[in-house]
Amino acid sequence: MWIGGALIYYSAQLANVFGRSAWADAYLWWTKNAIILVGFFVIIIAVLIMFGVFTASTPLDAVTWEF
Repeated sequence: MWIGGALIYYSAQLANVFGRSAWADAYLWWTKNAIILVGFFVIIIAVLIMFGVFTASTPLDAVTWEF
């Protein structure tokens, strides 16, 4: 969630550093809007992972613990 928030907060600075995207300028009216949408989707995915909708697998999931 922190990464998504940082993308949204620093979207104007990131657009200046990385330059403008012709596709984003044509369809989203500015590159900053594309960066904000990416940040928003990162936050949504993080919340879904946090509430268990998507499971993040670990190496321990494949191990069967039989004692």
